[in-house]
Amino acid sequence: MSARIDLLVTLGLGLFACTAPAATPAPAPAPAKAEPASTPPPPPLPPAAEDATLAARLAEANTPPELLERGAAAKIWGDHAVDRGINPFYLRGDFDGDAAPDYLVSVVPKLGGGALPRLVVLRGGGRPAVWLDDDPGAGLTLPARDAWYVHDRGTSVPAGPGGKAPALKGDGIVMMKLESSSALVYWDGSRFRSHWLSD
Repeated sequence: MSARIDLLVTLGLGLFACTAPAATPAPAPAPAKAEPASTPPPPPLPPAAEDATLAARLAEANTPPELLERGAAAKIWGDHAVDRGINPFYLRGDFDGDAAPDYLVSVVPKLGGGALPRLVVLRGGGRPAVWLDDDPGAGLTLPARDAWYVHDRGTSVPAGPGGKAPALKGDGIVMMKLESSSALVYWDGSRFRSHWLSD
């Protein structure tokens, strides 16, 4: 009898364990708030070599094809390259008074780093190029230049320390060493000459 009671009690407990409600699971923790994505860092600056390449491409894009063609016809680009150390690196005007536009461009020798820039006028109308430093008989003296511009032939020229102002047959070129000296380069009908404006 006692064994029967024990069995019933055991079965009852097992039955109670099977029918007892399951424990309520603990609530799942709330998902953590997502942090806003941080802004990605800006891309690194291009290396200096890439900057130089881009600058060269932009400068070449700013060079009129006509200037390059005239320089090629005068066989200048074989030994010289455009000097882009001054802004602008070329001037355009009718410097010899023949009604055809000319280009004055600063160039540097391709060999021999540190060589001084030279100035060449690439004339229009099929006329030959003129190197401004190649005619010692012209008495052409130029200031060391860090600025230059075209002086329209219709604009008066001051006398300055160079004496009487010349009558311009074409547009002139004013070359300046800032806060120092300036000169007007002009065509006299057969060659380029200089007239000092300040010294």
